[in-house]
Amino acid sequence: MPSALPNITDTTPANPPDLSQKLPKLIPRRRPQTERRPSNPPPPTPALSSPPHLAGHTYRRPVRRILSERDHELFLSSRTHDLIVSFVFTLSDSVRDVTISDVNKSEAARDPAITALLAVLDEADGLVKGTPALDTGSRFGNPAFRDFLQKVDGALPGWHKKLGLNDAGAIEEVSTYLQQAFGNGTRIDYGSGHELNFILWLLCLRQVGIVRDATFPALALVVFPRYLSLMRDVQSTYYLEPAGSHGVWGLDDYQFLPFLFGASQLADHKHLRPMSIHNQMMVEECSKDFLYFDQVMWVNATKTVQGLRWHSPMLDDISAAKSWAKVESGMRRMFLKEVLGKLPVAQHFLFGSLLPAAEGMSADAESRVGDEDVGEVEVTVDGMKHTHNANSWGDCCGIKVPSAVGARQEAAKHASPNSAGFRQRWPAVLPSSVQLCDRHVLLKLPAMEHQTIHQPIHPSVRPHLDPAYVAFHEQHLQYVQPDQEKPWHPSLRSLPSPLALGALPFESVCSIRDRDFGNWQVRVFTPEGSAAKKGWPALVWFHGGGWVMGGLGSENSFLTAVCRRVRCAVVSVNYRHAPENPYPAAIDDAVAALRWVFSDEGKAWLGIDTQNISVGGLSAGGCLAAILSMTAAMWEPKVDLRSQILLLPVIDNTATIETTWKDSQHAPWLTPARMTWYREKYFQDASDAACWEGSPCFAPRVLLARSPRTFLAVAECDLLAPEERAYACLLRDAGVEVAIKEYRGGTHSLLVLAGVIEKGKEMVGDVVRWLSEATSADTQG
Repeated sequence: MPSALPNITDTTPANPPDLSQKLPKLIPRRRPQTERRPSNPPPPTPALSSPPHLAGHTYRRPVRRILSERDHELFLSSRTHDLIVSFVFTLSDSVRDVTISDVNKSEAARDPAITALLAVLDEADGLVKGTPALDTGSRFGNPAFRDFLQKVDGALPGWHKKLGLNDAGAIEEVSTYLQQAFGNGTRIDYGSGHELNFILWLLCLRQVGIVRDATFPALALVVFPRYLSLMRDVQSTYYLEPAGSHGVWGLDDYQFLPFLFGASQLADHKHLRPMSIHNQMMVEECSKDFLYFDQVMWVNATKTVQGLRWHSPMLDDISAAKSWAKVESGMRRMFLKEVLGKLPVAQHFLFGSLLPAAEGMSADAESRVGDEDVGEVEVTVDGMKHTHNANSWGDCCGIKVPSAVGARQEAAKHASPNSAGFRQRWPAVLPSSVQLCDRHVLLKLPAMEHQTIHQPIHPSVRPHLDPAYVAFHEQHLQYVQPDQEKPWHPSLRSLPSPLALGALPFESVCSIRDRDFGNWQVRVFTPEGSAAKKGWPALVWFHGGGWVMGGLGSENSFLTAVCRRVRCAVVSVNYRHAPENPYPAAIDDAVAALRWVFSDEGKAWLGIDTQNISVGGLSAGGCLAAILSMTAAMWEPKVDLRSQILLLPVIDNTATIETTWKDSQHAPWLTPARMTWYREKYFQDASDAACWEGSPCFAPRVLLARSPRTFLAVAECDLLAPEERAYACLLRDAGVEVAIKEYRGGTHSLLVLAGVIEKGKEMVGDVVRWLSEATSADTQG
C-alpha cells in the first residue's frame, strides 16, 4: 500500500491585503505605425519620355564613346542610360500576364509597322539560307558569317525605306544599330551587347515615329521572338563565339532579354512556378506562349552536357525562387548590373543623335577602334590600365570559351558510329585534368574529387556492362545517394532524377492532355493526323518507380516516340504511391483506369478503338500491367486486350540474394537494398508479396494462360533479369505467345537512358515494331 498523502494545510489568509493602491498603473505604450517596405524592392520603371520633335533634326552616324571607366560612369548617370532602361522595362511591363498567343491575336500584332519589321527579319533569314557555311575544317567561327554581314549591309537602306524612313541621314543612323545586332564580323561572335543593339534599333524606330507605343506588346512577343529565331539560325549556321558579360553567361551564351521579358509574362501566373523549368514536358508545352520557357528549351537543346545544374547553374539556382515576381526582380537587377553596368559590354555601345552621349565622354577620334570594330581599346578597370583586343574569343581580357552551338554541330559531324550513344555529346569520360567549357560554365568532368561515391560499380559485373553505361554511371550516377539512404519524404518524388540526363529527345505529337480522376490521373498522347474509322489503337501505360516514385512525367520521351511512330494513342496512368497508399492501392487504380478506358465515356474522350487496346509498363509498372492483364481477363462482360508490353518488369517480390537474385545481386543502380526498400514501402504485410497480385509469377497456370500476347524486355545486367526470364517460361508453358528480348550489357535503367545508350534506343525500336504489328489491321481478325 502506498503511504497516505500528507495533509496539506490551507495557508491562504482569510482577509488578503489590498495591493491595488501600491501597484503602478499599467499604461500601454503604442509605437507609431510605420509603413512596411520591401527589403529589396525591384528596380522601378522610369517614365518613358515622348519621342523628340525631329523637324530640322541633324542625324549622326553612331560611334563608340565609352573608351574608359570614366566614360562608363558618365553613361550610367546619363539621360540615354535612363531612356534605355525605361524602354526595356516598359516593354517588359507591357507583357505582364500576357501570352504570345494573346498578342498574336491582338490588333497590335496586325499593325503595319509590326508587319514591316517581320518582313525585314524574314529577308535577313533568307540571307542566312543563301549564304551557307564554308567547309573550312574549323570548329568555331565560320568565315561565311562575314559574307552574310556584307549582304546585310547592302540590304539595310532598302529595308529601312520599306519601314518608312526616307531621310538618308536617318537611315544611316538607325540602320547602324540593326547592323550591329547580328554580331561582330571580325571576331565572328555574338552576345548580350548585340542583342541590346536590336532593342536600341527598335527604340530608334520609336524615336523617329515608325513604331507606336501601343505596339509594345507585339515588339516584345512577336518581333523580338522572330529576331531570336533568326539569331538561332545564324548561330547554328556560322558557329558564332559567345561574347558578353560573365553574369549573363550564367544564364545563356548569347541572350538575356528573353529571360527578362519571359519573367514579366509569368510574374502573376497562378499555376506555373520557376521550378517548372526542370520538367521537360512542361517546358515544351509552355515554350509556345512564354519566352522564358522557350529560351530554356533552346538552352537545353544546344548544350553538349545535359542538365541545368551542369550547364546553366544560374538558371538552376533561379528556379528555386518562390515566385516569378522574384525572378523578374532579379532579372531587372541583372540587366542593370550585367548588361548596362559592365564595361566589356557597354564599351561597344554606339551613340548618335537619337541616343546621344553624355557631356564629357570621350570623342570618337580618341578611340583606336574604327567603325569596323577591329583593333584594341585601352580601358582602366580597378585602377589597372590594359587593352581589350577585338580579335579574341569570347569576353574581353582574353577569356576564350567555345560556342555550344558550334560544339554540338561539330560533334554531330565527327560522331563515330561506334560512339555507344554519345553522339552529339562530349565524351562521357575525360581525364580529371580536362576542363570542358560548355556554354561558359566550366565543368570539371568527371573527377569530382570532393564528392562521395555512393554507388560504385562492383568489379564482378563491370566487364559485362555496356561501356556507355559505365561511362554515364561513373560521370553521374555513382555520386547519387540511394533513395533508401535518405530520410523519406513525399517531396523526394518531385526532385529531378539524374537519369533524365540520358533521356531520349521528345518527339512531336498532335496533343497532350491531362485528366484527374481523384485517386489516379492520366496523361494522354494523341498522334498527328486522322484516326481510322473505329478510332486510334491505344496503349495504356504504367510508369516505373517501385510503386513509390514516378508520376505523369515519367517515361514521357519514350511515350511520345511510341505515340508518333506507332500512330496510337498512349494513356499514361499515374496511380497512388506507397507508403502513403500501400498495396493494393496501385492495383485498384490500374483496374479503375482500364475500366474507364473501355467505358463509353473513355472511348469517346480518348477517340480510341476499344477492340485494339494494349497495356504495358516499366519495372513496377510492368508488374501492374502483368497483373492487370490477368485481372481484366476475368471481367464480365469480357474484354480482350490486344497485347502487353513488359519492360524490365518486377515479377517476384519474394526474391532475395539467397534465391533468385543470387547471380544478379551486384547489378548497379537497382540493387537488392533499393528493391527491398521499395517492397517495404509498398507491402504492409510481407505475405501479400507471395500472392499473384503481389508477384505475377505466383498466378495459377489457368490465369497465366489468359494473358495476351506478350513482349518482354530483359536487361542482361539487371537485378530482375532472372525472374523475368523465368516468367517468360511460365507464360510460354501456359500457351501464351511471348517475344522475349534480352539486351546485352543493359541495366535496369536501360530505357530511361536510351538517349545515350544504343541498346536503349534498340529497345525503343523493338517496342515500336512489335506494337505496330500487334495493333495493325491484319491482326484484328
